[in-house]
Amino acid sequence: MIACAEDDLADTIVPRLLAYGADLSRIASVPLERDEHGQVRPLTLPEHQDRLEVAIRQVEAKLLVIDPITAYLSETINTNNDASVRRATTPLTDLAQRTGTAILLVRHLNKSGELKAKYRSGGSIAFTDAARAVLVVEEHPEQPRLMVLARVKNNLAKMIPGIGYRIASTTCSSAR
Repeated sequence: MIACAEDDLADTIVPRLLAYGADLSRIASVPLERDEHGQVRPLTLPEHQDRLEVAIRQVEAKLLVIDPITAYLSETINTNNDASVRRATTPLTDLAQRTGTAILLVRHLNKSGELKAKYRSGGSIAFTDAARAVLVVEEHPEQPRLMVLARVKNNLAKMIPGIGYRIASTTCSSAR
């Protein structure tokens, strides 16, 4: 299940999934809701977590991707404050446990390349501290066009080395 605030499902996400051979029957998105005037009712967390739970249970989702998490946080959540961030992430942890769904929160790195990856995401370190596993994807600093998937934190498994990869061109112009 996907909740994506930055890419359109029809013109970006679905073409990318198809380009990489995804079985679209196994992909769902968090449905939009509208108010009594037909206006989109934005999904905000933690206030609308019930909407996530209904969507997860309807399709028996095993994975929920929220991209990026900051786009869905309520205005009441101060992303620079540890306690405030945990007020948003703790209910997500509970949701994952109750539904058996893994929840992947996407965050973006800031431009401060001198810092360790653990500290390169904007806002509170609570986003990293509350997670059981944190991975980072970034271009290798010395090898242009080589991407690296590396562990920043993992409380659930043994240490693993990073994985380097290159993105091949495809016939789908939307795919990266």
